[in-house]
Amino acid sequence: MADGDDDVLEQQQIPAGFRVVPGGLVNTCTGQPGVITAYFPQDTNPRCGDRVQVTTMLTAAGFDGTVDFAYAAITGAAINTQREAVAGHAVVVNQWVCKKGDDNWNDDPDVKCTAVFKTPDGAEQGRADTAPNVRIVRPINAISRRNIRGGSRSTPQWVQNAAGVWALSGTNYGWSANFDVEFRDGVVIVTGRLKLVPVGSLIVTNAMKSRWKAEIERYWSEKFRAHRRACGRGQACDCTHACCLYDVKIVCEFVTSYEHAVVNVHPGACTGPWGSASWWYSNTWWEQKSANVPAAVRAHEFGHNIGLFDEYKGGATAPGVDPNRYREPTWSIMNAGSSPRAGHFSDWLGALGYLVRDHYQALRKPRP
Repeated sequence: MADGDDDVLEQQQIPAGFRVVPGGLVNTCTGQPGVITAYFPQDTNPRCGDRVQVTTMLTAAGFDGTVDFAYAAITGAAINTQREAVAGHAVVVNQWVCKKGDDNWNDDPDVKCTAVFKTPDGAEQGRADTAPNVRIVRPINAISRRNIRGGSRSTPQWVQNAAGVWALSGTNYGWSANFDVEFRDGVVIVTGRLKLVPVGSLIVTNAMKSRWKAEIERYWSEKFRAHRRACGRGQACDCTHACCLYDVKIVCEFVTSYEHAVVNVHPGACTGPWGSASWWYSNTWWEQKSANVPAAVRAHEFGHNIGLFDEYKGGATAPGVDPNRYREPTWSIMNAGSSPRAGHFSDWLGALGYLVRDHYQALRKPRP
């Protein structure tokens, strides 16, 4: 140690159990410390993924070694173990990204921690269990309507000239759009309610409604999950107890009142072309699908009904999209494809976040 370093040490806070000598610090403790207490902060009710501090106190300071923090559900299921160096301190703290260990959701504590002090050679010297333990909370079951009944979307219309350049037409696309968001028992449910009005002699039967509902939900539902943005595990989160990572279901309901949108259903199939009266729109469906429309056309139009924009040039794209520079996601269900995108969920999960006072992002659900 260089000259003058001893003076610097004298001016600093010296850990308990040490004294300053020429050249550095000397351990003056006798015996070995053990763990005498471990505890979570009082009155802490975190959500899964929050960082929670667990503090241990040793019987003495001044020694090397580690404290292993073993986290487990109250029911006994192991969650994970983390290690902190003692480094001469009498108080050792672990910042734990909390994680639910079981599927029990009540007012009882969920997680306990056992702190184990080990000497540098790995021998256990003492242990203590946390008191009190910690309860991990989940958003309450709730429902919220995003927009008011009769809510709508509007966006500028673009037209293409003979040279292939797109320009604003001066008019807007507009359509009815609304949805409900519900968080229930660890599942996020987005619901669009449609009133179907048959045109001409068409009779819309319950069998037709059941078939169309299943078709729409097959394209949309359970393709993504909602994940807490505040979760300390980030996109690598592997939770399995619907505690910070939730399934998302998209539900189509056909109703006779309190609808979000009205859809006129024509007999037969459309003839086209795109943009004509004989085509599919958010308020115009057809009994059958013809070969000149995408297979997911009904699910595409339902996407409009619950608030989404087109993702192809010349369509009802989101405000601010310039088709002259737009790169179309052709695989998207809001183009001519069949797959939802993470961005489709932003408005729905934004409504969920407002409802339960948190923030969420969409993560694609792994294939089974």
